[in-house]
Amino acid sequence: QAFAFDHVFHPDATQHEVYARCALPLVDAVLEARNACIFAFGATGAGKTFSMLGPEGGRRRGAQDGILPRVAAELFRRIAHLEEGARQALGSGGFS
Repeated sequence: QAFAFDHVFHPDATQHEVYARCALPLVDAVLEARNACIFAFGATGAGKTFSMLGPEGGRRRGAQDGILPRVAAELFRRIAHLEEGARQALGSGGFS
């Protein structure tokens, strides 16, 4: 049986490469009012938790952050940017 893949990462791929290819387009989709889902599937020990959360299950923040902490940080960063743009467009009376 043949399988088709959209992309295969090299074993040396960084957390950022995986995030940029797999999750960043979904951040754009969510901010365009579309649904998005990231699903990790694989055998025990394959690296799902590392890919999704980072080392030690995401307890430490840093360059090895997984997909979910990166997505959350990017969403909050973009929402803050959108709020600032709206605040500037509406003037000081637009938000409390």
